[in-house]
Amino acid sequence: MKKLFCILYVFLSLFTLYAEMNETDVSVYNELSSAYNSGFYPGAVQYAQKLESSFPNSAFIGSALAVKGECLVRLQQYDAARTALESALKLSEANPVLRQTGTYWLGRVCDASAEYDRALSLYHGYCSFAGESGKYYSSAILNAGRIYYGQKDFHKAVPLFEYAVQNGKKYAVSDYSEAVLKLFESYNKSGRPEKTVGLFEKYSPESLPAQVYCLLAEYTGDAYNELGQYRKAYDLYCFVLSSGEKALVSNALKKAYNVSAAHRREVGTDPGNVLKSAQDTLADSPELVSEFWTRLGADAYHAGDFDKALQYFAEAEKNALPSTLEFIAMYRAQIAAGRDTTAQTAAAAEKILLAARQNPGLSENGSYSLYYSIFLTKYAALQEHWEDVKKYAAEISAPDDDVKYYLALAYYRTGNYGAAAELMKGSSSALYALSLARMQRLKEASAAFGLADKESPLDDAARLDYAKVLLYSGRYTEAQLQAAKCRQNEAKYILGLAQFNTGSWKEAESSFDVFIKNGSVDKRSLSYALFYRGYSQYKRGWAKEAYANLAAFTEQYPAHELVWNASIAAANAAVQNGQYDFAVRQAEKAVKTAPDYSSREESVLLCAGIHVDAGAYDKAVALLEPYSKLKNDFGMNSMYQIAQIYEKQGLLQKADAEYKKLTEYFSGQSLAEEAMYRRGELYYTAGQFSPALDRFSSYTSEYPGGNFLDAAWYFSADCYAKNGNVSRAILQNQALIKNFPDSTYVYSATKNLMDLYREDGDYTSALVCARMLLEKYGDQARSDSIAEEASELEKLAGGAEEAVVKKTSEYEAAGRLTTSVGRRIGTELAALYASSPVTAVEGEKLAEQILAVQKKNLPADSIYAAQNAALLGRCYRLKQRNRESADMYLLAAEYYRMNGRDDETAASLYGAADAFRAAGLADDADETARTLKSLYPESREAKNIKVDN
Repeated sequence: MKKLFCILYVFLSLFTLYAEMNETDVSVYNELSSAYNSGFYPGAVQYAQKLESSFPNSAFIGSALAVKGECLVRLQQYDAARTALESALKLSEANPVLRQTGTYWLGRVCDASAEYDRALSLYHGYCSFAGESGKYYSSAILNAGRIYYGQKDFHKAVPLFEYAVQNGKKYAVSDYSEAVLKLFESYNKSGRPEKTVGLFEKYSPESLPAQVYCLLAEYTGDAYNELGQYRKAYDLYCFVLSSGEKALVSNALKKAYNVSAAHRREVGTDPGNVLKSAQDTLADSPELVSEFWTRLGADAYHAGDFDKALQYFAEAEKNALPSTLEFIAMYRAQIAAGRDTTAQTAAAAEKILLAARQNPGLSENGSYSLYYSIFLTKYAALQEHWEDVKKYAAEISAPDDDVKYYLALAYYRTGNYGAAAELMKGSSSALYALSLARMQRLKEASAAFGLADKESPLDDAARLDYAKVLLYSGRYTEAQLQAAKCRQNEAKYILGLAQFNTGSWKEAESSFDVFIKNGSVDKRSLSYALFYRGYSQYKRGWAKEAYANLAAFTEQYPAHELVWNASIAAANAAVQNGQYDFAVRQAEKAVKTAPDYSSREESVLLCAGIHVDAGAYDKAVALLEPYSKLKNDFGMNSMYQIAQIYEKQGLLQKADAEYKKLTEYFSGQSLAEEAMYRRGELYYTAGQFSPALDRFSSYTSEYPGGNFLDAAWYFSADCYAKNGNVSRAILQNQALIKNFPDSTYVYSATKNLMDLYREDGDYTSALVCARMLLEKYGDQARSDSIAEEASELEKLAGGAEEAVVKKTSEYEAAGRLTTSVGRRIGTELAALYASSPVTAVEGEKLAEQILAVQKKNLPADSIYAAQNAALLGRCYRLKQRNRESADMYLLAAEYYRMNGRDDETAASLYGAADAFRAAGLADDADETARTLKSLYPESREAKNIKVDN
């Protein structure tokens, strides 16, 4: 038998293999179609997948994908269906049927995936492709109507539902009923109640399922209500009440009650009768009547009519089930609590719920026990009974956000900030931010406050805390923005602190002033505000007001931690006011109140400085003297200050001795090095160059790598120069430039070296220095006239006379011929040129140029024009240009006489007469001589000149 089974298994395996080997895309597609037609959708999907994998190029792929997509939709596998249908649509260009089918079923996928806009587009596309004869046309219409209905776009939904109602035979009874109901509701909600009334008249109770017809009656009642036909509305609601459809009675009862209550005259019946009539109808279900009374009570509660609610609840309790009693107790508690719940009303509400819990008819785990725990948690929180909050919250296995908040608040109020933060983590609650702030997690707290404020504007208390967190986090600008939005007086204090920290002194002063004037129960903050207001005035430069406020602060709060700061600032303010006595008083107070040694040192030095500013040098020295004996930094600084005071007084020997003592007592300290250097600088500044040189030399020996070595070398070089030791001065400057190429003294040293070389007559070396200055220091050197100096040195190095070079530079600097000063200096330069046979020609040419311009600027240039004319007279006479010489002398005489210069006029007339005679013009010579004798008979020239005729 076993052998036979093995043979059979082999045979079947071979048969299956043979079948697969002979399988074609047609056979697979036939299998797919068979499975689909028989409703075996999973099998159809498998065959479609097989066709895709085994025959990817088959002509049946498109149809197979469409069938696969439809089957997957029916199996509610929408993601896979989407993939299949979209692939099918790509292959459907030549197959309109395939395109239509794929479009419809893809619409179903989008519909199921809540992609309603795309679903509507696909349904619309299908209807356009297929037309009304399309297989899925009616379904697409109804589905589109459902989407519009769900989107509350009732205007667009109406025509689609109208089509479904008008073509009811195309739909199942359930779909048709749905379309009718949604059409009625769409009519009402799109503002067409008359359409609802008209359509309802076409139906009879027998034409539709009872529940559907009753719902249409209710909707039509709503339409009548909208049209103002209240009696008809009431009658339809009562029809529903009497129908026996218990699922609809509650809503109809409510509507009948509302319309009769609001329109008693039109309806013609008392609202109380509505429920009574329902009681008669539902006499066999008293618990249901109780439920109706309860719902009416709940509605009255939500409408704010608490008295009516309590009346209804009293009726409801007559036949109420335990669960209803639990429900009513909750509402009674809420009514007791009131809209604006206080601790007192919360206590009353809590009492009601606790009493209800004791009712033997109620289960400890009743249907509303969770809500009891929630409400009790709330009421306990409102009474600030924090341990009760924790107890009631513990009864709730899955607390909602409100319960979490109350529990977190309980933790927060009992100091467990970590538990509070953990409960509120991820929320946008100010309580979460506060909990983080309490734990000093300021960065997280500020972010949490920001989220809370975006979610719902913070109240003043929370915003004040937000501002504090930002302030403590150093985010002063943001702290100002938040504090400015808060109306509490303390916010002015926080605002002032934020402004103070950003240096907004005027605004800070104003904020602190408002805080102080409004008064504060927080005396500590008030004391700080007084200090910060005064300090803000000090920083603004309002020294008078600052002193008054800061001095008052030190008097009012002598033990305050900021009294030393206030004394220091007040002392400085008094100095600015020129009130040195007041300044000393505050500085002495600072000495007494200094919180630590360094502060005491600062106070003593400030006090000494004030004495110095006031000219009370002896007091300053007397104050510092005891501290100067200390063998610490304070003693060293005091000794240094004493030396500076002596220096300020001009007591050089005392200052020098104090500096020397410092170098000996505190050898190795940086201030000791500075003191040794200052000894040399002290005498240098006083113009005592020899002792200064000795001390600079001592410094360089003691500190060969010192911080002031370049300065010491520079001033040593200048001391040598001032003492007349030019060669040593040159060597010292050269050493400085070589060894300290980056020193700030290199420029001045090079400039001094240039002057020393020039003074020593080494014009070439001086020129090298000038060029180096121009190359290395550019604009600075040019602004110091080094370019002009270089030009002079070039001439001097070429052999020019010093006086001529200097005068040439002056002439060029003064603007040459273009200015009156330039022409004056040019006249002097022409005389220098003429004084040497080597440059006489240059002098003659320059005098001619200048005189031509001077003639045009008379009488301002007349005296110097006279000098140039006389110079040219002499030059021409030497060259035997006698007639020209005579003319120049006469012109010189004219200009000299114009300026009242008698001696020069007489000399010029004498020169003119001599030139005329040399030119052979005797008559002109005699005429000039007679004029000389006539005008200046007592002059030496008149006595020496002869007249031939």
